[in-house]
Amino acid sequence: RHLVGRDPIVLGIPRGGVEVARAVADELDAPLDIVLVRKLPIPFAPETAFGVTSADGITVLDDALVEEVGLDRETIDRV
Repeated sequence: RHLVGRDPIVLGIPRGGVEVARAVADELDAPLDIVLVRKLPIPFAPETAFGVTSADGITVLDDALVEEVGLDRETIDRV
C-alpha cells in the first residue's frame, strides 16, 4: 500500500510470476511489464538455478549459492 500513488511499475517473470505480478499491478493500479529471463541451472542439479540472464544480456547470480556448490567461472560461462 505504501506504493499507491507513487507511479510504480510492476515487473513479472514468466512461468508463474506474471499472474502474481498482474494481481499486484491491479492492486496498485500500476502498469505491468514482463521481463524475459533464462534460468541458469546448476549442471548437476538442473532443477535449481544459480542465476538468470535477461534478453538484453544482464546476468544476476546467486553468489552465495555459486560459492556453496563450488561453481567456477568456466562452468558459469559454459552454462
